[in-house]
Amino acid sequence: PKLFFLWIFISLGCEEKTEQPKLSSIEIESTRGDRIELRETTVLSIKGFDQNNNPIIITETTNWSVDNNNVSIDQNGVVTALDVGLSKITATIS
Repeated sequence: PKLFFLWIFISLGCEEKTEQPKLSSIEIESTRGDRIELRETTVLSIKGFDQNNNPIIITETTNWSVDNNNVSIDQNGVVTALDVGLSKITATIS
């Protein structure tokens, strides 16, 4: 009986605790790559990854912003090229 008790104790003591997945990074993808021609559009989407770099489902709202007037972007991630140049597009989760 003592051996059985010891086995239970060891089994419970070695139980692995798993960390809950937490969103730690997002990746932006485009239907047309990283370049579009003037007046063309592309649709952006995001993929989420947890602290172990495993895919994670994002259920929160994505807010899009751009650093200049070379492109426009709506809240659905549709980007339209308005002028020639580089633009930095940012996605934030809320």
